[in-house]
Amino acid sequence: MKQAKVDCGFIRLTDSAVLIAALEMGFASEERLELVLHREGNWSSIRDKIALGAYPAAHMLSPMAIAMSLGLGPIPTQIIAPFVLSRNGSSLSATQGFANQIRQLGGHPASARSIGAAIASLSKQRVLRIGVPFPHSMHLLLSRYFLLSSSASPANLTFTVAPPAILPDVMAAGEIDLLMVGAPWGSVAVERGDTEILLPSAAIWDSAPEKVLGVRKDWADDEPETLRRLLRALHRAAEWCASPDTRATLSEILSLPRYLDVPADILERALRGELILNGAGEILSHPRLISLGGGDTNFPWRSAGMWIGDHAAAPWGVARQKAISAGAECFRSDLLRQALGAMGSDLPTSITRVEGELGRSGQSGRFFDDAEFTYLDE
Repeated sequence: MKQAKVDCGFIRLTDSAVLIAALEMGFASEERLELVLHREGNWSSIRDKIALGAYPAAHMLSPMAIAMSLGLGPIPTQIIAPFVLSRNGSSLSATQGFANQIRQLGGHPASARSIGAAIASLSKQRVLRIGVPFPHSMHLLLSRYFLLSSSASPANLTFTVAPPAILPDVMAAGEIDLLMVGAPWGSVAVERGDTEILLPSAAIWDSAPEKVLGVRKDWADDEPETLRRLLRALHRAAEWCASPDTRATLSEILSLPRYLDVPADILERALRGELILNGAGEILSHPRLISLGGGDTNFPWRSAGMWIGDHAAAPWGVARQKAISAGAECFRSDLLRQALGAMGSDLPTSITRVEGELGRSGQSGRFFDDAEFTYLDE
């Protein structure tokens, strides 16, 4: 098997772990892949460099893959997502003053419904400024879904965009009231003493496909065997990352200056499913705070892509059915199944599901409001 080189961009986030583990733990080299990781400072760089062909694949916001395929960006590019790199992993935070107002209105971090009701009440009185890392992100879609489903005033919700590592500074400067950002940056903001975490994104939808492997479709068509080798390497890396026995090692690797450059103890805490909410040391635990592998974590459910398209259509200004169809075409479980072969014997047999249905029985997949979403397979 001939050695193949794959350049891949990533952002300083805990959910880049599977890509980093594939390189550092030798899973890529075992597939005869020279995996070269390039750290980028913001999501625009990821979008533009993959569009220009600098990378064939990248650590990518799941809605970004769909948005690029819809032509929402400087360079329209067909992107597919054959592998989910992470589910959940973000947190909704507030300035201390705003968090105090939420508590006075009955908001409690153990109850997403109470937090949502309190924020909705405040939205009737003033404009709420919400910081997110990119317009085409689960951060924006989940925040919007959560607040609108809680009856917040749509006219009083505004979104500010900044790179993940910069958003804590934007919060500290008083430019935003709420912050939805991926780990470790919510916890970094809390460590600085000017922010409180209200709830993890998993409390809104505990099976949200947060990041995917975004792949140029033309490269996937031209290099199918290289893609299959990459997917196998990522599958094994995800299994390794999901083991409780590897958390300490993974945290130390991620903390290296060339990767996240964040203290390992902050990273390991999130991998254990724990968040320190505030300066008083209050801890919240969630079994699916961030999921990197195991079960159907890495499976790109077609229905999840359709959910993203459905809920992105309005804020992106795209016809609803067009956005849903783009989401369906983007999430490619068939390519993952082909790559894994016998290794993928535990993969789901279907490519769609009722999003939210499993959550009602206590399994992964629940929305905070017990909603269910059914999309007809195309």
